[in-house]
Formats: sequence, structure tokens, C-alpha cells
Amino acid sequence: MNPILNQNLFLVKEHIGMFKAANNYDIYNPETNQIIMNCRENNLGFFTKMLRFYRL
Repeated sequence: MNPILNQNLFLVKEHIGMFKAANNYDIYNPETNQIIMNCRENNLGFFTKMLRFYRL
């Protein structure tokens, strides 16, 4: 198992923006305030982006 998962507390910062299709997060260690993990959605296809903006 990844040693990062042994921690009990995380600080998650979401990168927000207008008309943004991909989700991006930074995971911090709250005790040291250092980034321990980056979560990015790379290479989204055209149809995936269009469907995320489509609202019923």
C-alpha cells in the first residue's frame, strides 16, 4: 500500500475556473503544508468535454 494512505488527515485544494471541463486537485499534508499528491485529468477527449458542459 502507498505510505501516503496511512495518514488520517489531508487538505484538498481544488483548482476552480469558469468553463473548465477537467478536475484538478492538490493534496496537502496539513501539518507541514507541503503538497504530497497531485490529481489531474489529462487528455480529455472532445466529446467528454462537451458532455460535461451539457446540462438538462
